[in-house]
Amino acid sequence: MTHDCNLRCSYCYAGDKFTRAMTVETLEKAIRFGFANSSCWLDLTFFGGEPLLEKPLLFHAVEYARQYKEREN
Repeated sequence: MTHDCNLRCSYCYAGDKFTRAMTVETLEKAIRFGFANSSCWLDLTFFGGEPLLEKPLLFHAVEYARQYKEREN
């Protein structure tokens, strides 16, 4: 969801950080893609630098997936 991290550890293996977050459009497209390519259910996994730095986006993802699944059933 973001490459940003709140720790900035000197030993980090991920390299330099940047603060650009995933857009809502990309997030929703990824969820639709996941549902279109799954047989039963969709597991959402949040990763990046620190996903909780984008907590509103994370909550939006869960709600969007829930609503999308309800519309498709």
